[in-house]
Amino acid sequence: AVNTFYVHPSDFMLPKAQPQALKGGDVSENAQIARRILAGERGAPRDIVLLNAGVSMLIAGVEATVTEGIARAAAAIDEGRAAAVLEKLAQMSHAPTGAEA
Repeated sequence: AVNTFYVHPSDFMLPKAQPQALKGGDVSENAQIARRILAGERGAPRDIVLLNAGVSMLIAGVEATVTEGIARAAAAIDEGRAAAVLEKLAQMSHAPTGAEA
């Protein structure tokens, strides 16, 4: 069975964002937005990342609630762990095939 549920940012103490605040751009611009979020920049893009991560962790069974997932994602960003994972993935994507990370 498929369960459907809806979340609203205010359910998790996150402000509602205007669509324009969440609009991305081309690949380069989107990469810059992602890096700014992972560097700790706060605002609507980070809030939606936290909400999506929180829901994803609930669905995956990693956390028992969306709120716990949001807290875990925020800690990973704030402590630099999320940026470190992105950097490692970037390095691995440029490594020769068969090279160890």
